[in-house]
Amino acid sequence: AVLPRIKYGPARYWAILFVFWFLVFGIWASRTRGSHST
Repeated sequence: AVLPRIKYGPARYWAILFVFWFLVFGIWASRTRGSHST
């Protein structure tokens, strides 16, 4: 299975970073839209 590789491999950290930056980018985008309401 692929789960063990993600669970114990470096892929886990990549997944965490991906989700983290995805949330940060989402919040930043929402803030930018709210500030610059066109």
